[in-house]
Amino acid sequence: MIGCHADELPQHQDHPVWGRAARYVATLAADIFLVASVETVVVGGGLAGREGFVEEINREFLKLVENYIEIPAGVINDGESEE
Repeated sequence: MIGCHADELPQHQDHPVWGRAARYVATLAADIFLVASVETVVVGGGLAGREGFVEEINREFLKLVENYIEIPAGVINDGESEE
């Protein structure tokens, strides 16, 4: 499945590729958050539009930075949230 367009991936939510993608994006977001001290990381594009994907990124993000620093709610969002 590596090296193909997202539209070619299995679309069911529980396929392992989506969890892996969420971990990768969460890792990038954690790096940006910790290095640049930003207040919000906005995730956009086609993947962010997938139902539940931004929430999965948030879960993975919190696992990565857990107990390291205090994290405000809604650090990662799709740019449309009111948080």
